[in-house]
Order: sequence, then C-alpha cells, then structure tokens
Amino acid sequence: MTYQLLVQLILRSHLASHLFTLPNNPNVILVKGLHSTNVEPLIAFVPNSVQITWEKNNTYQLTFTAFSNSKNLVAFEMLDVESSVFFDDEEYIVKQSSVEAQSGFITKQITATHVYNEVIRIRQRKVNDGTKSYSVNDILKYYLEGNNLGFTWEVHGSFEKKQIEGLGGNSAKDGLSKITETWSNAVIYPTNKVIRVYEIESFRKYLGGRIDYLHDTSDVQLESDSTEIVNQVMAIGKEKDGSDSDKPSYYFNPFLVTNQDSVNKWGLHPGEDVSDDRFTDKAAMKQYALSQMTAEPSLAITITSDVNQKPTPGEMVRLEVRPMSFVTYVEVVGYTWYPLDKTQKNSITLNNSARTILDYQKRNNNSLAKVIKNQKNSIKGVSNATNLANKAYDSSVYGEVVGESEY
Repeated sequence: MTYQLLVQLILRSHLASHLFTLPNNPNVILVKGLHSTNVEPLIAFVPNSVQITWEKNNTYQLTFTAFSNSKNLVAFEMLDVESSVFFDDEEYIVKQSSVEAQSGFITKQITATHVYNEVIRIRQRKVNDGTKSYSVNDILKYYLEGNNLGFTWEVHGSFEKKQIEGLGGNSAKDGLSKITETWSNAVIYPTNKVIRVYEIESFRKYLGGRIDYLHDTSDVQLESDSTEIVNQVMAIGKEKDGSDSDKPSYYFNPFLVTNQDSVNKWGLHPGEDVSDDRFTDKAAMKQYALSQMTAEPSLAITITSDVNQKPTPGEMVRLEVRPMSFVTYVEVVGYTWYPLDKTQKNSITLNNSARTILDYQKRNNNSLAKVIKNQKNSIKGVSNATNLANKAYDSSVYGEVVGESEY
C-alpha cells in the first residue's frame, strides 16, 4: 500500500480512532506562527507520520503530515515555513511545507529542524586574525555572547586549548562546526536554545542496556568500508619568517609519517599532505599527522529495534549477535523514532569506535580461522575415505582386510 493511499484511507475514515487531542495526549503537537504570540494545538495529523531523526553532530529534525478540518483551521494555517513546532519538550522550526489538495482533503507535509540550527542566523562579522589559542568556551562566547535570539551555552567535560587561525567572519553555526572539527571528542547536543557541548565521555551514558539479535532486534546490518584508509602522509610544519616562497625554509624539513601497524594489516595507503603552520616541533607534528590518518576501515552498524521506545543519545549498550559470534559495546549515535505509532520499529545507528572495529575484525579473523580449520578437517576426512575406498578395492582383488570405514 502506497503512503498516499494510506493517508487517504485514514482521512476518509475521518481518523475517528487516530485523532490526537490536547486533553488525552501528552505528546500533542503545538504550533506557533512566525509573528504570532499564540500557541495552538495541532489536533489533526497522521500519527504514524510523526518521525524524529537525530544523528550525532549532524541531523536533528521532526517530520509529520497534518491535515485541515473545522476544528484545526487556526493551527493548520499557522503551520508554515519559519513557524515553530513544539513536540516532546523541544522546539523545531518548519523549513519545508509541502501542501497538497487531493480527494477533497488538504494536507501539509512538514519538515522542521531543531531550533538550535537557528544559530546560523547569528553572524560574527569580526575576524580574529592570526593563529591563536582557544578553548571551547572561548569559541562559544565569541559567537553567542550578546545574541538577540536567546541562545545560551554550556560546556561539559574537559577540553584542552587548541590553536585556530582566523576565527570569525561567518555564522555561529560555522563556529559550532569549528568546534567539532578542532576537537574530535566534542559532541553538540542541545536542549531547545541551550547549546550544550560535551566531551565524549561526559556525553556517553552507561545504563546497563543491551541489544541481543533475535531478542531485541531481528535485523542487524554491519557495513565495513576501507575506502578512506590513509596510513602514510607527508607532514609539513611552519615556515620560518622571511622564507623564500620559491624555496621555503621550515623549522623542520617535511617528512613522511607512517602508521606501521596499519600498513602491516592493510598495506600501504598514502594520503594527501598534512600541512599545519602551528607546528615548529617535529615530534608534535608527527603526533598530529598520525591523528589525522584513518588507520582502520570504518564500521557502520544499524539495527531495526523490535521495541519502540525513545533511544537515548550517547547510551553505551552491549550488542550481541550470537550466530556471528560477535559481541561488542557500542554507542547510540543516531536514530529514527516514531513516537506516536508503537507498531513502527526504530532504526538505530551504533558507533564505529576503535574498540568496536577491533572486536569486529577479531570476530572475522576467528571465524575465518574456524572455517579454514573445518575445511581442512573435511578435506582430511574425504582423503581418508578415499584411501579406505582404494584399499577396499585392492582387497577385493588381492583378498586383504583393510578395516571398517565410517563413510
């Protein structure tokens, strides 16, 4: 059954058993128009179309389908691009509204992004020239202090200061991107207009959760990708002042940096030069160049959960796929959740941390060794059976006793 047909069937039945109203549903959708001070409940929408999608340091949005009826006109008309939608204690801003008139009904397909994305409307037009040392809080303050949109910020966990060249001259959204680019252990997880930046261990939650294949999920997908492996680069540090552009002079000569463990496992995969004029010390440059490599294949794990409940971002859970002999601990880094339709299953994305990748590789190596051993034993068994058969044939000719065979 197509999605459009499903919508029509629900609408034609006037959604008698599916309408959500304010008095009996705590998860009601509220709407506030762009220039309105009023907040109205949206009481006519398709419950199984309500979907929240979140991905760490990336997507955070709400989608649903609303329709017009006599009791829903105000909220329905307020529901337009740049209006606010409130659901599950969070605010979203409508960015796409697709209106369709069909079979006597008018529907709106809505895509709304989390309000924290509105920091893109805050501009820091000043530029701090040169290379300077910043903390995460310094960057948040530089972009968000005194903003007129009501955004505040918090920093959870410890971050060391990093050197950044030419900060500013762009939006606060670019400032948040600069944080996640500069500190690979940073996670941005907002609550409405409070921008919270977590050090990864402060973000992770250990709640004793577990996911067992064929108990909690019937679908586990593991995708390994070696496309981005880089285990050798040329490291180039800072040029000396007054250096000739045709023949530059450096504090240390450019040099090759190799992750030998990765080369031993996967072969040589050279990458683009790593150049950074923050470094005048060769040893520090080497460590930085190593940190910029991708030494192992990526591993993406996606499950379809048989239990429809709101996933917890950052939760560390034990994943066990017994038929594969694969056990590891993973972090919830993304999900798609249908909060108002318990018949729909969640899609949950789990992390590809170094430990998970090594657990997966260990499982593959053990499994391969086991298969090879079984094949060798099988071949040996066939060989023994063949020898016995040959001897049996010879005995029929020469009258020798060769013993019994189990084949």
